[in-house]
Amino acid sequence: MQSPNGILLVIGTVLAGYIIYFIFDRLPKSTNAPKSRFRRMMTMGNVIETTDAIGLLAFTVTGVYVAVTMNSTPLLLWGPLLAMLTGAGGGIIRDVVRADRNNPALKTSFYAEIPLFCGFILSGFFWLHGHQAETSDIFFAVMINVVGAFVMRMLIVVFDLKSPRF
Repeated sequence: MQSPNGILLVIGTVLAGYIIYFIFDRLPKSTNAPKSRFRRMMTMGNVIETTDAIGLLAFTVTGVYVAVTMNSTPLLLWGPLLAMLTGAGGGIIRDVVRADRNNPALKTSFYAEIPLFCGFILSGFFWLHGHQAETSDIFFAVMINVVGAFVMRMLIVVFDLKSPRF
C-alpha cells in the first residue's frame, strides 16, 4: 500500500492481455491457408496462462517481501508460506472474479508449489544476506526468481504436468 507498483503491474498485465487478444482477433482469418505459428500460439487459453504466470510470480515476490519487511522469524518458513498464500490466493481471487470454479490450474496442475519453491529460494537469499544486501543484488535475485517462476509455470502448462492426487 506504500507504493502503487503492485496494482500498476496488475493493470498493465490485464491491459497487455486485452491488447494481445485484440490484435490476434483482428488478424485476417483465412480458411484455406494453414495457420501461422503465431496464430496457433495466440489462443485465449495461452494468453490467460501467460498473464496468470506473470501474476503468480508477482504475488510470489510480494509474499516474500511482506515476510522480510515484517521481520518474520524464521524467514525460511514464513517467506515461502506467504509466497504460496499470496500466489495461490491471487489465483483463487482470479477464479472468483471470472466466476470460473472449474479452473484446472488450481485443481490438477502444480500451482501453489511454484510460489512455495520460489519463495523458499528468494527467502534463502534474504536469510543469507540479511540487511547487508545491496539494491543491485536484491534486484538481481528478484529477477532470477521471477524468470525462474515464469519458466516453471510455462513448462508445467506446455507439458501439461499434473500434481499427484491423494
